[in-house]
Amino acid sequence: MPSTEELYTQVKDLLSKDEFKKRTDAKIKDWHDLIDENAAAHLVVDELGRGKIEFTKISDVKDGVVNVSARVDSVGEPREFTTKRGSGRVLNVSISDDSGKCRLALWDDDIELIESLGIREGRRVKIVNGYAKSSRYGLDVRKGKWGTIEVED
Repeated sequence: MPSTEELYTQVKDLLSKDEFKKRTDAKIKDWHDLIDENAAAHLVVDELGRGKIEFTKISDVKDGVVNVSARVDSVGEPREFTTKRGSGRVLNVSISDDSGKCRLALWDDDIELIESLGIREGRRVKIVNGYAKSSRYGLDVRKGKWGTIEVED
């Protein structure tokens, strides 16, 4: 994964280092401190059309770290649950691309992203450095600890 400094080299002809830092800090604030500086730098570079993130088609997703770009087909309602390991909340979002569909599972505090990012049916989302896992319900993708979700306009 490229460092923040390496990411800046991709856009240094467009922005000064100070402007890049300001935009990166603004992204972190926009995401309510849910992303780190490197993830924010990726988003800034991507916005400027210089991103080099390769997205995997849903039909090709394997368990592990993944980047997916997909359309939101439906947004469920938050559910509370209790297990032997504890309790929490989950909200499932059905997403798809031209190769297939899967479930984007938002856990606990990530549920707030529905409102803060404006995730709704018909919009496109990018999950960067998310985590995929096959479950008894099919393929689940989640933001994970180091991932980000971006909504395309």
